[in-house]
Amino acid sequence: MAGERPKVAITKGRASAFLQCLVHIIPIGITMVVLSLNVRNHYYADVGTPRLNSKLEALQFAAKVHEGFIIASLTAVVLYHVRSDLVGGTGVPFSVLTAGYQIGQIRPLWRYELWAGLIMPGRLKRQLPLALTVILSLLLAAVSGPASAITMIPRLDWWMQRTVVNYVSIPTSNLWPTSLTSANAPSGCFHEAANRDISCPSAGFLTIMQSCLFGGISYVGHINVTFQQGDSTRTLAVEPVGAASINPDSGHDTIASDPYVFRASSLSQTMSDYLWEYWSQNQPLFAGLSDVSRNQVKISLFDGNITAYRPQVEVQCAQDNNYTTGEMAFPHDRLTVDPGRGATWKFDPRTVFKFNDTRLQNDTQFAWMDVSSGASRPSIGAAILVPDSYYGGNPTTKSVVVCTVDAWWVPVAMWLDPGLDNYTHQDSSFYDFTKPKHGNPPTHILIDSSWAQSLNIRPAGYSPTIIQDLFSAMLQNSTADFTPASEAPMMAFILSFLLTDGLARVANFEDSPFSSSQSKETPYNLYFNNFRLGYGYGLKGAVVKLAVVILLLHTLVALIHTFSIFGSGRGYKSWSTMEELLTLAMNSPPTMALNNTCAGIGDIETWKKIVKVREGTKPSDVGASAPRETPGHLVLTFEDRNASVGDKETSGGESGTAENGMLQPNTSYGTPRWNERVADQA
Repeated sequence: MAGERPKVAITKGRASAFLQCLVHIIPIGITMVVLSLNVRNHYYADVGTPRLNSKLEALQFAAKVHEGFIIASLTAVVLYHVRSDLVGGTGVPFSVLTAGYQIGQIRPLWRYELWAGLIMPGRLKRQLPLALTVILSLLLAAVSGPASAITMIPRLDWWMQRTVVNYVSIPTSNLWPTSLTSANAPSGCFHEAANRDISCPSAGFLTIMQSCLFGGISYVGHINVTFQQGDSTRTLAVEPVGAASINPDSGHDTIASDPYVFRASSLSQTMSDYLWEYWSQNQPLFAGLSDVSRNQVKISLFDGNITAYRPQVEVQCAQDNNYTTGEMAFPHDRLTVDPGRGATWKFDPRTVFKFNDTRLQNDTQFAWMDVSSGASRPSIGAAILVPDSYYGGNPTTKSVVVCTVDAWWVPVAMWLDPGLDNYTHQDSSFYDFTKPKHGNPPTHILIDSSWAQSLNIRPAGYSPTIIQDLFSAMLQNSTADFTPASEAPMMAFILSFLLTDGLARVANFEDSPFSSSQSKETPYNLYFNNFRLGYGYGLKGAVVKLAVVILLLHTLVALIHTFSIFGSGRGYKSWSTMEELLTLAMNSPPTMALNNTCAGIGDIETWKKIVKVREGTKPSDVGASAPRETPGHLVLTFEDRNASVGDKETSGGESGTAENGMLQPNTSYGTPRWNERVADQA
């Protein structure tokens, strides 16, 4: 009956080395394909694609298979290094002997014995390559499964499909002017009933009036109002800043000088129109990949870092009954960005309002005012005179509300989601000046009273002017008692609302701003980034990037190992399984180094002992009682780390040099060669 034949433990030759590297080809190949999909932002499928769940489940299975190939690759790397040191002059710590068979398990990382063997004092420099290989391979194997699944299974998100650059025929100084004068609005916008013209700043009057009529003074607070123009729908948000309140029941009815701040923000009507015009022109280009599709369009300027600007307005108002004593100051200390920095601006209400005109004694009077000509100043000022006849009092008794307006163009990300609604969306309702965004900073707006007057014309069907009408509407529809202390927050609310909508309509009168067939490298390019909701690959998020790094680390380890083997041409065919190593141990003589270990190992020093594989020593007497460690037979030996050089313990207790019995490449082991020589002599 034929038995086991002698086998080669160490091979020498590039052909055999190449064959041992084949284990790395499949996992590296899969990794390259998966990373290519993520780097190229490959779009996989729309939501609702037929049999999509089955495909995703199949990819989960494929990710598990990929993990198995990675673990097999890492196992080959560790086994190579362990066997190389085992048959070489270095040897390996006893605790590291089986590390190559435990790749894919997390438990070895918590074993103190493994760490004690890898970082032994006096051997750390010699063992550093082995230690790094074992630890890195154990870590990579533990996380390769999640990394493969994260990168291989497409994720539900918005994925960019294409970018279209359109040339805009108007300069950005017209889109977002930093100084507004009457030239920034069509001439017809300053006439009666101009609010009927959608190109005028006052075109949103009716929508604002409806908001004021809805709840009157008790309604003032954080509100969102929708403005619709053609296909475009945008939202204007208004809210108090700080603890501003105009509830007359809160105790403010006896306070005559409380300052109030309201802020408002809205997307630019012009930019919103650009987005929807682009979508209406290019919608056929983005036909669905399935019956269920959803697209998103984002707009950006220049290189795409900043998408667009929107107006954000803050108004601080204060009420004062002492208008006859002289000048009154514009309040600005509670604005988010104080334009005055300690400065004081005043005006004399007696030069602004007609106190003695009996025809106006029951009417409110309003005026825009250019606050200052200095470099640091608010956008514009305003004041309103209110007679007490509004509260059933003497019309000759009046109060004055003084307001300071600070307006900014702030950066904003805006986009369309036509599959969801017809709104123009934005990343946030208000810009936070304490946390600036990357890209272009906010820009301050100076508003000339000549432009502001376009917001206070006599509207169609109303009398007298817009601001007076809004003020009266809020008073008449209040659900609570109204007192003079309510005037300041009400005016702050109205002015922030009205000015923001007016600024949002700047440049809305421009015709056909861009052509889809025209693009130039100028500051007036608009970048339309088209996104699609579905499953795709990409490098979005830190977790995905970490998964990519893990896969690349494995690829790097495998490639270094491949080049190292192929360069040396040295390979190892023995002990690729734990059973083969166990067979070698069983065929090795007992050693004093492992006394009292048959029931377990309790001394950490035992795990630190150095193990080597050597060819058996030739005996002095050839006979039936010859020891098992014979030439041609391989055994495990334990090196006494405390013995002097030249006095090392072998498996059978015999002394010899460390170099004795070193294995040779392309040599078969298993049958004692001295027995073969004896047979030849006979």
